[in-house]
Amino acid sequence: METERIKITCKDNEKLSAIRYTPDDSSRAVVIICSALGVPQQFYSGFSIFLAEHGCTVVTFDYRGTGESKNIGLRGRDIMMQDWGQLDMDAVMDEAIQWGMGPIFLVGHSAGGQLFGLSPQSKHLKGVILAPASSANAGLYPFPTRFLFYLMWHLFIPLLAFKRDQFPARKIRLASMDAPSGVMKQWSKWAGNPDYLFSRDSGLDTSRYAELHMPILAYGFSDDKYASEKAIRHLLSRFKSAEIQFHFMDVKQMGIGSVGHFGFFKEKMKTSLWQQTLKWLDSHNQHAK
Repeated sequence: METERIKITCKDNEKLSAIRYTPDDSSRAVVIICSALGVPQQFYSGFSIFLAEHGCTVVTFDYRGTGESKNIGLRGRDIMMQDWGQLDMDAVMDEAIQWGMGPIFLVGHSAGGQLFGLSPQSKHLKGVILAPASSANAGLYPFPTRFLFYLMWHLFIPLLAFKRDQFPARKIRLASMDAPSGVMKQWSKWAGNPDYLFSRDSGLDTSRYAELHMPILAYGFSDDKYASEKAIRHLLSRFKSAEIQFHFMDVKQMGIGSVGHFGFFKEKMKTSLWQQTLKWLDSHNQHAK
């Protein structure tokens, strides 16, 4: 397996830092990993290596304004969350198409699973794995999480993002790295609506979500405070043309300790959920050929 750092250019000429994992033998599929908000691409290296060792070309990347994709000339207050889907994910999908290394699948983690439908190139995806991803609105969560999220989206984020370029997500322990303030403000605005980014108030054309004809494998975990079952189902309901397979798992019955919002990508999943995901990829890869 070979690991290579590459640059991917978006339509507006912004450059993204990416890592490509290439298998030793011929590639049977390309897997794009779209990260959660505030999570660096290196977090997904273990899962990426696992897939590459099983014949998949994998690409991870940092969204504009984050991690290694920070551009000194681009102010954080000018970066919107929709840019991550419409421009960044779109550029990575287009790049993957040019490689010609097999049918293209996408793994979406949290925001990564919410935004990919904004990319025009998403119509070329052969399948999607959500691990996990959900809509963001306080009403989709049980108390007291509902109350805490309401305060976060309606009070703390707008206050801390005010007149800043970078939102101090790391300092307040909301994420492992800071995020552009423009992204955080748009995220909190979407979260204030029961329909999240699918609301008319968002000003976005989200019709593509309902038109995506593809298989979707979605995971959810009972101890995930960021993605409740109700919130996951709310997002899945937008993919009206997709063939959806949803596994909501009781973590206590799994017998592997906590999973939460980030545990799917940890090494302890190598012999269980990673293998299950690989089998799903293989089965739908055959259909894609």
